[in-house]
Amino acid sequence: MLRQKAFGDVVEDMASNGKPIHIDDAINGLKKLLSEKEDLQTVAVAKIKQLTAELEGVDAGEFNAVERIHDGFARFKKEKYETNPTLYGELAKGQSPKFLVFACADSRVCPSHILDFQPGEAFVVRNIANMVPPYDTIKHSGAGAAIEYAVLYLKVENIVVIGHSCCGGIKGLMSIPDDGTEASDFIEQWVKIGLAAKSKVKADCSDLEYSDLCTKCEKEAVNVSLGNLLTYPFVREAVVNKKLSLKGGHYDFVNGSFDLWNLDFGFSSSLI
Repeated sequence: MLRQKAFGDVVEDMASNGKPIHIDDAINGLKKLLSEKEDLQTVAVAKIKQLTAELEGVDAGEFNAVERIHDGFARFKKEKYETNPTLYGELAKGQSPKFLVFACADSRVCPSHILDFQPGEAFVVRNIANMVPPYDTIKHSGAGAAIEYAVLYLKVENIVVIGHSCCGGIKGLMSIPDDGTEASDFIEQWVKIGLAAKSKVKADCSDLEYSDLCTKCEKEAVNVSLGNLLTYPFVREAVVNKKLSLKGGHYDFVNGSFDLWNLDFGFSSSLI
């Protein structure tokens, strides 16, 4: 007796070929299967109508994560990887980045995109509100491991902490009630790393509107993180020996500007 292959098996077979599945491909695959199995003809009409209706009922504009990843990698490989074999050949041997970058996890502020870093140039750590916690081998071991690896093993020459406009993490920090009440499991505990920045901004700029206070805090929190970096003994030693430079930055994607300053917290003029 011929095995009646389920539609799900047809889709699975197509997916195993590594190609994104489209509605038309799925329907055509089912039609081909039915045409090859004569004993299935009695159910063909009913099944094809049912499955076609179900498939076409899916919004044609619905986001397909697998297809997006597949297409994105295909473009990268064709337009970048295959056009620069020298670069990727060198990267296969190891990395020697000049920068360790702390940036926000916000999807709008990818540091490699906004600063045009090429693969191998920057060792990047991204988290909520681009915070650098103080030295703590237990509480913040993930951040500490990244800093230690970058400074002691990769020998980066620059650490840059980059804040940005409209930062949700900073808004969360500024909104924490004075009584310390928390509404989340992780977020408030994390952004409290910047409490000193919040306190300074509220004390120095109490006459500003909330949105302006947040903008001030976005930059002041970067300064707190720069100070926290110096609580790591190996960072402090490298800075003292002039083997490492610490810099703060702020990306304003509303106005298209980027500010950069040194550890002395003296603002430079906008880069662009």
